[in-house]
Amino acid sequence: DSYRIEVFRNGLMDSEYHYEVVEVEKEVPDATFSLENIYQNEKYKFSICYPDDWKCGGNESDAGLEVDFIPAYDNINVIIHMRVLKEGHFPSEENYSNFSDQLLNGLVASNDTPEVEKSESTGEVGDVIYRQINYHYPGEDKDGWDVDLIFINRSNMLYLFLKVSDIYYQEFADKVYKKMLGSLSFD
Repeated sequence: DSYRIEVFRNGLMDSEYHYEVVEVEKEVPDATFSLENIYQNEKYKFSICYPDDWKCGGNESDAGLEVDFIPAYDNINVIIHMRVLKEGHFPSEENYSNFSDQLLNGLVASNDTPEVEKSESTGEVGDVIYRQINYHYPGEDKDGWDVDLIFINRSNMLYLFLKVSDIYYQEFADKVYKKMLGSLSFD
């Protein structure tokens, strides 16, 4: 948006100034992996690397384990989450899609966003096959979000690897998510 300011003195235009409002781009840092930050859990039989300068914290419940991986910078709207659900606390494979829809409603306000794109695919990490469900909402004026859920059924547990980011940080979040997924190993 451009603006013009005219300054009058004694009824005569004395000076004129032109201004333009520009959006300042936030700088997105690159996540570094020295491979020294490793979250390992013997009870739930997995380990995963996470970026340097990120925080990690977990809680255990009757249903299983939840671990959050959060950037140290408060201004980065990204969270990566690992949930391990014990047998009896997770859906069958044919219900993963409905289960992820329910999870999405708890994560982001998707009820009033009809433009949400949902896609499903499969992949492999090591010798483990996974199912991935992605939700993408482009939003207006870059205010959208992107959510990925990866389902891995192993050892009578469901490993749910989740990424939530706003559109601005999606590329950054995707890189971190893929690198962490590549480091995921099971005992």
